[in-house]
Amino acid sequence: MASSNYAEGGIVDGNIKINPLGSLTPYLAPTSVDAQVTSLLQENIVKRIIGTRPESYTAALGALLFKRVPTFFAGHECQWYEMPDQRLAMTVDNGSSAAGTVLTAATAPVSGGYATANMPVGAAAFAAAGINKRMYFGGGGAVIVGKTAGTPNTLQLKSLVAGAGIPAIIQGASIPVGAEIRADGERRIVNHERYSLLKRTNLITNIAKAREYGRREWLEATNGATTDFIPRSMDELIWNLKADAMIEVLKGVKGFQENDNGKHTPTTDGIETQLINAGQAPIQCTMGNLIPVFEDVLHNTGLKSSNTKLIIAQTRLLTELGKQYKNDQTRYAPNDMVANMNLKSIVVGSTTAVLMPCDILGDTNYFGDDGGKRVYVIDENAIQMAGQKGMPYMDINGAVGKRLLSFTDPMGSRDDLFTTPVEMTFAPMVEGPENCSMLDVDGLY
Repeated sequence: MASSNYAEGGIVDGNIKINPLGSLTPYLAPTSVDAQVTSLLQENIVKRIIGTRPESYTAALGALLFKRVPTFFAGHECQWYEMPDQRLAMTVDNGSSAAGTVLTAATAPVSGGYATANMPVGAAAFAAAGINKRMYFGGGGAVIVGKTAGTPNTLQLKSLVAGAGIPAIIQGASIPVGAEIRADGERRIVNHERYSLLKRTNLITNIAKAREYGRREWLEATNGATTDFIPRSMDELIWNLKADAMIEVLKGVKGFQENDNGKHTPTTDGIETQLINAGQAPIQCTMGNLIPVFEDVLHNTGLKSSNTKLIIAQTRLLTELGKQYKNDQTRYAPNDMVANMNLKSIVVGSTTAVLMPCDILGDTNYFGDDGGKRVYVIDENAIQMAGQKGMPYMDINGAVGKRLLSFTDPMGSRDDLFTTPVEMTFAPMVEGPENCSMLDVDGLY
């Protein structure tokens, strides 16, 4: 065999040329940078699993798994930080009065000077208050936070300019905070802020299916070539692995499962579980109020998002959603022979909702009685998938075994069996739960 010689350091720019941006090479976590041998193999494995019949059943799985390049971790735990919105308005609160109570009447202007007033706030607002920051009352009034005074949760306000008054201070009012204004020649930055990071973790799970024949049985089915039983059974195996993955990606619950042989294995929190843990419980609605609730969800989840939402639901529910967005004139024209009931996306304000059929949700064998009414509103940048280094993101029959730990004993087995495994190793990380939501729609049929 001919040999190849390379300059010191290996192939020049080898990684850049072999692994072009957007390639599928990193998806299966190769442990070697030399991916020339397996890049096409890995791409075919992805197509083989994701492209198995019928695609409308699990079209959402490919988007969730491959919308963004997965992040691979060294062990079975993945970690990430959430950055929740931490801006707080100053809410007037003396701890006892009813909302709307005037605690302090409007403070009159001071001729040639600044008016002052005290404003009670809660502990969270007090901690977030900053000296020399502006606060803006409704109706145009503005004040400066001069200093804290009196009880620990009281702010002292000063009118924005000389000769101006301060509006009335009313229990429950939320007053937004502006910037810290610096004067020319300032030697200081008065307010130093530290933001809390919300650390999330999940476990990376490994799911697998396998078919197994005795060697002679398998050879009889293969050599006879009288039917397509062998390849068709493989299609069914892959299809069921994909269905398993869909269930775990959405419904999974994190923990260490004890199997029947006493061995423990990590299981992963699914997207639905993480959303509920983050306070995004499913919103109940009916076919009658679906549109206003749906649009409200799109607007409420638009904060700090990509403004593109994946609307994952069964086709019949997406059809009803689409029909309600089409009046008679847009569904039909006088000479039309066919009514077009299909919508691929809906633009609501600045948010684009991409309709993504996932008919497996309506199959009670996979998602029970409640899956058919569930609508997942997922921001396209809110989900990041995780894998484990050295473990296949997806594999068929150990095809990437040259790059990964082998699924079976490489020395073979004393059992006279022919085993074909398929497997996936993954975990969803919901980085922006506030940009996602779920609907439960009653009364579809």
